[in-house]
Amino acid sequence: MNFYLKMKDMATTVVWFRNCLRLHDNLALLEASKVSSHVVCLFIFTPSVYDPKYMGINRFNFLLQSLQDLKKQLKEIYNGYMVLLETKGKYKDVFEELAEKTKIDNIFYEYDSTPYAKKRDQSINDYLKREHPNIQFRAFQGHTLTDLTKIVGKKGFKNPINMNMVEKIMLDEFGIRKSGSGINVPAPIDNPQTINFNTKFAESIKSFSKNVNVLKEVPNLNQLCDIFGESFKEID
Repeated sequence: MNFYLKMKDMATTVVWFRNCLRLHDNLALLEASKVSSHVVCLFIFTPSVYDPKYMGINRFNFLLQSLQDLKKQLKEIYNGYMVLLETKGKYKDVFEELAEKTKIDNIFYEYDSTPYAKKRDQSINDYLKREHPNIQFRAFQGHTLTDLTKIVGKKGFKNPINMNMVEKIMLDEFGIRKSGSGINVPAPIDNPQTINFNTKFAESIKSFSKNVNVLKEVPNLNQLCDIFGESFKEID
């Protein structure tokens, strides 16, 4: 048997959705569909997401609407599922529990260059490398048009202070269009053709976790206080 096919037959990949709440232009999801026999589309609500100190209600409502749309598309296009988790702890706590008590081979996600996200992702990566080295924790480009780490790491790089400098960076990266004018920005990546979902993942979490709640649906504004706590009791 071809080794790659054998690995695909056995592999379970979690696609951790964060800012990238879309099916197209999603390299993490596309790669998971290619290398996995079972895919878990996961979104985690932690206080860093839902606490009003960090996110205003209008932005949070937009997030909920985007999740609802993503969940609907997964169902309509692939007859698939979105696993929604809520915890009062940290992301690392959730992944520690999933790594210990479920069968996961890969965790794929879209790279986020913000200081908070880099620190969060590094802490999860460090834990997995130390305690579960067989689980691959892999970031994919997509949050920005260019690979920021690659560009910043180039010899002689200087932070752009005007649009001319930004344009030069983009031209160096993508070149000029062959027809017409402007920068040759790559076309969006299509949706995966097929995705095979792990339909029992959410139920398995319910069976062992006391710190993570599995949500059946994306919450609406009237449910925020019941699910996320008293922080939302003043929401009308």
